[in-house]
Amino acid sequence: MLGARQWTEAYADETGAFYTNQFETRHNPAAYRNTLAVELIEALPDLDYFVAGAGSGGTFAGVAEELQSHDVKSIVVEPAGSILSGQEKGRHDTEGIGVEVWPHFLNEEWIEAVEVVSDAIAFQHVKDLARYEGILAGSSSGAALEGAIRAAARLDHGKVVTIFPDSSDRYMSKKIFQYGGDLNE
Repeated sequence: MLGARQWTEAYADETGAFYTNQFETRHNPAAYRNTLAVELIEALPDLDYFVAGAGSGGTFAGVAEELQSHDVKSIVVEPAGSILSGQEKGRHDTEGIGVEVWPHFLNEEWIEAVEVVSDAIAFQHVKDLARYEGILAGSSSGAALEGAIRAAARLDHGKVVTIFPDSSDRYMSKKIFQYGGDLNE
């Protein structure tokens, strides 16, 4: 991801293009703090856990910051190879989440836990969501589902919400349903 950002910054410098840079603009988390977080509070006033992946970290940071004042615990989900849990950065197949550098707008105090989800589990959930629920989700959604399952396991009763940020149609050319075996496996 860093290489893509560096290329984009260089391109913007050379051509005069505007680079929004979702990884550094304060407007990224503010958008979610002022919209999605408000929706969640209104729809689920007795929410216990918010679970989401972090790519740029904007969605998680904005929502988690706002939910703090409502006593909601926030859990960030990342693939093996992302650095939020303290592990070494490395390669992973789960797309859309996972960071190589800690997002400057992500405050550690907003994070109750970091759940590391393997590619195998994320992609198995992709298959299961399609097969059993008719939901065509992408791998970051599969990881989010696993994070929500783990959060629910912490509760005797309560409410957990997660975000499915992607759909599988974006990854059909990568044979998302064949990862680790056919859809029917």
